[in-house]
Formats: sequence, structure tokens, C-alpha cells
Amino acid sequence: MTTPITTAKFLCDIIQEFLVLSSDQVWIMNQKRNIPIDSRLYAIVSMRSSNPVGSKKTHVAGVNGLTASHALWTQETLQIDLLSAGQDALARLPEVIMSLSSDYALSLQELHGFKLATQPTSINDSSAAEVTRNLFRTTIEVKCLRCYQTEKSVAYYEQYEHETSTEGGQI
Repeated sequence: MTTPITTAKFLCDIIQEFLVLSSDQVWIMNQKRNIPIDSRLYAIVSMRSSNPVGSKKTHVAGVNGLTASHALWTQETLQIDLLSAGQDALARLPEVIMSLSSDYALSLQELHGFKLATQPTSINDSSAAEVTRNLFRTTIEVKCLRCYQTEKSVAYYEQYEHETSTEGGQI
């Protein structure tokens, strides 16, 4: 069984592709990376929250037996932290927002069953977190609707033919 790609990973790919950043400039939070000391722009993506909004289970009889299909719909809040020693975290902020509605973002969304909001829910200056280095840091929150699906084979007894006698009026 393969592990599904996280929404944060999709967002990393979208930002990296649109802003033309190298893979060492965009990553998912808590990946044991130190804050870089150079002046390039960095984007760190994290999952803030995930709220289930619906689920469904259906059974489908097929050639290979009975299959249970499960679906879960969630509304996720993702956080993008832009940071740089120079002003790139401020100057390139509009590009990050534009990346949410890029052709690459739209194709990923359609292919993998999620929908990113094209406008962030908030943009905050979080530079105060880096008091010793004086980094420019901007925090962006984005909403996403996501559908997770899985199918599992269902163990059940095979149908068998049997006779029922109704003689005497009782079964």
C-alpha cells in the first residue's frame, strides 16, 4: 500500500515550480532542517489543522468479490512561512499567492482530488520570531478542501445454494 501524498507536499511542489526555487529552498515543517544563514528565499509549509466535513462508505460487488470504498472529505488549513535575510520574503509574497491559481496548481488539484483556495485567509508579519538574526518572515494561511479515498476487499462468506422445505407450514 502506498502512502498518499500530503497536501503540504503538493503545496511545496506548487510554490517551488511557480517561484523557480531549488528543492533545498522549499520544505515541509519539522524535517530536521536548520534555518539557513544565506540570503536566499525559503518557504516552509505546514499543516495547521484538518477538519473532517464528511465521510462515506459504499460496498461494490465485482468480479473479485466485495469491495468497500471509503471516502473522507476534509477542510485543511495550511501555513506557508516565507523567510529571507533580504527583502525577498516581502517582495515575492505576491508570487506565492499567484502560485495558488497557477496552471500547475490547477492540474495537480484536478489530478489528485483537492481544491486550494486562491486567496489566503491571512497574511502576517512574523519577523519577531527571529530576534537574533533579523530575518524577514511572512506567514500565510491557506484553506484547502481534500478528498481521501481508499478501497479494501471485504471478507464475507460465499453464497451457497440450499433447499428450504415448507411442508407442514413451518420453515
